[in-house]
Amino acid sequence: ADGLEVIAQARARPAFADAAILAIVPSVPPAAVGNALAAGATDVLRAPSVPGMVVARCRTLLKVAGRDVARVLGQINDVLAAKGDDAEALAAVLHMTCAALNFDRASLIAHLDGSDHAFVVAASDAAPMERFTLALAEYPELVHALQTGDPLLVEDAATHPVTAPVASVLAQKHIVGVAVFPGRWRNRSLGALLLRRKTHGIARADGPEA
Repeated sequence: ADGLEVIAQARARPAFADAAILAIVPSVPPAAVGNALAAGATDVLRAPSVPGMVVARCRTLLKVAGRDVARVLGQINDVLAAKGDDAEALAAVLHMTCAALNFDRASLIAHLDGSDHAFVVAASDAAPMERFTLALAEYPELVHALQTGDPLLVEDAATHPVTAPVASVLAQKHIVGVAVFPGRWRNRSLGALLLRRKTHGIARADGPEA
């Protein structure tokens, strides 16, 4: 019972919302496996489990995650190779990106140095040919990424110092998690990929392994 509670608590934490969890359960009762899966475990082993078996199962989980990323990258490459960077291809790529990274919305944004506005080239929730501009003053997370040239991961837009000035606006739109990946060429900012989601769970993407 304590183990099930640990799994449930881990799954409820934003940093582990999408993480793989391997549970080792007793051989009895028979319902132990189902209970662990219901609590949030990704995979289950019955005790006693030798260390080699545990390591092998962990490696399998990691390989599956790696294949998922490789598969999505391959699909994106196929779309761009077949259709180039036309509006429909970009919209398809954004949809794939949202699905792979578990975000609700993605936008590809172009920006010229010195401009107070940015141009939305494509968005996952807009018509393929729809274009519109953004006032950068309303998107501090985008400004931060463009100025620093570094990706920005916001676990909670309500409390993060970068998004705090527009926290109320984001809350009205039910936006909690934000990620911005800037694009640069020859040390010049070209724009960024902006992703948003309605829940927590992106903090574990931060760090050297991201």
